[in-house]
Amino acid sequence: MVKAIKIFLAGVSGLCLWVQASQAANLQLTRIQLYFENNRATLTVKSRQPNVQAFVDINFSGKGILRGYWQVDGRIITQVNKNLGPGKKVTLATPQKPALPTFSEGPHIVMFVVDQPVQPIAFPKALYYVIPGEAPTVAAIQLTLPQAGSEVDALQTTFQWEAQPKAETYLIEFIDDNARKPLFSAITERPEYGLPQPVLKYYFAKNQTYFWRVKSFDASHNVVGESPVRELRLK
Repeated sequence: MVKAIKIFLAGVSGLCLWVQASQAANLQLTRIQLYFENNRATLTVKSRQPNVQAFVDINFSGKGILRGYWQVDGRIITQVNKNLGPGKKVTLATPQKPALPTFSEGPHIVMFVVDQPVQPIAFPKALYYVIPGEAPTVAAIQLTLPQAGSEVDALQTTFQWEAQPKAETYLIEFIDDNARKPLFSAITERPEYGLPQPVLKYYFAKNQTYFWRVKSFDASHNVVGESPVRELRLK
């Protein structure tokens, strides 16, 4: 009987150790703190400012899977699924791509919401405020070919200009001498453009005077360059 009791107690003891180990392994979050690169929960940035990030410090005990997501103004921007081993603190950041959106002026609320382990708490919020940014500097684009005042062969209508380091795309516009409004325009990623023959036949006539100009745009579609208007005459 005593032996049986000892075995029973050993079984109970083992069960207790297993329960205690299981309880020790359960992940418990003890503190969540949100902040920006200035170590504060508020930040002011300029419109279209790149690489804006938020950070969260999470204090915890035990170990387990942390599941949650970053959200801005109620919209999820990225999911988080991280296995936390024994420790006390982990720091997470919003992704750099896509970074926190800054194209819309005004206040924006950032939150890190935890799905697992379940936390019966109100999650903290951080706020960043987007203000109007400085307008990009518009550089002068130098047109190279065809030269000013020259007559252009309708079969060799290639237009060239100096490339700009910040330019992602170029817009070339052809202007009617009478209306002074764009007659035809095209977008290109290279600092040159060749007028297709069907366009020449439909929009242009020989022995007529036209004008052309070029604008450049950066990755955010801001105008960063503009050329003077140059005269164009087709033979």
